[in-house]
Amino acid sequence: MTRSGRKPARELPRVGLLLLLTGTIIAAYWGIGDGFLWFTSRDRTILLDSETPVAGKPDDFRIVSAVKRQSDDLLSGARLLGDDKLLFFSQSGENKKRTGISTLSLKDNTIEEVVRSSRIIEASASPDGTKLVYLVYDEVALFTVWYDLTERRELDRLIGAANMLTMLDASRLIEMFEESIRLLDMKTGESRVIWKWTKATTDKPFRLKVSPDRKRVYFQVTDGDGRSTSIRFAALDGSESIQLAVGDINDFVPLSGGRLLVTGRINGSEGLFLISGERFDRIVQLKKGFMTNLTVDAAQKKIAYVVRSSEGRPVLTAATLNASAGLSAETTVYSDPGTVTMLQWNGEGTTLVCVALGLGGDEVYQFRFST
Repeated sequence: MTRSGRKPARELPRVGLLLLLTGTIIAAYWGIGDGFLWFTSRDRTILLDSETPVAGKPDDFRIVSAVKRQSDDLLSGARLLGDDKLLFFSQSGENKKRTGISTLSLKDNTIEEVVRSSRIIEASASPDGTKLVYLVYDEVALFTVWYDLTERRELDRLIGAANMLTMLDASRLIEMFEESIRLLDMKTGESRVIWKWTKATTDKPFRLKVSPDRKRVYFQVTDGDGRSTSIRFAALDGSESIQLAVGDINDFVPLSGGRLLVTGRINGSEGLFLISGERFDRIVQLKKGFMTNLTVDAAQKKIAYVVRSSEGRPVLTAATLNASAGLSAETTVYSDPGTVTMLQWNGEGTTLVCVALGLGGDEVYQFRFST
């Protein structure tokens, strides 16, 4: 992986002019902007830039700049670490064997190894980006490791490991352990079960997500019949557990005030739904269609998702989320990025980061908006 850079200006041959013209036409089709610049550096970086609003585009989502980088690596399990790095499972070889955990700089495209081990099976960073917990095994046992990302050192490890986890803060995590979801404190080693299930009625939960107030964990389960999925939440103090929605769920995001955004098929209709109410009995369909990769910014004012077009192409889309009016200013950000494996807003909600499968490796997109 090399740093991206601009080559010295030179006169373009006719073929180059033709490619530039073609790129401009493609850019107009994608809806990115008026300008299309293609810098031929070894990391194959494409820069798309828009100096003026595109006709018909809502001002809420005027794209100031966009960058597309093609990586030679598969950025498995990628998540934003701060605003300028991706944390991911590094892989190598023809079989793409996992070699550890690394970071990719979104500023200069450099990769830095964090932990080297081919035996890491799961990992999660703290919301503030300072700590990491990962699951690793050796010839004897499984371990849960607590790691300081700032000082680059192991803080502690506990014997025994779950198969799914998400960090609640810099020292506590939610994990699936045996037939339960539990809260584990890495400082004290103490744990507490917050929800249990039985194999006879429910399959193993997946997609653990913590509420913005850090008081609930939401998760998805497949019902015993194997034909439908549901979303539940469990209070971290163990006081209650409620089923929220049943259907063919694609993705979901917990919001403040006990609300929930869901994509999938509910009550026979496919689309994006907002679930609210004291008993979660108010279900409002915000948009129809097949959508995946749902993400919301920290202020819960902007959302993004991948919607399937009438031709079957994935279309990266952004919109404004209004608690009373629903969706507005819906904008096509990028047409046909391929199979999206990660979509996330930065902390300020000004940049949308997307990772998609490419032919020679993963492709990383950064879309920076004016507001």
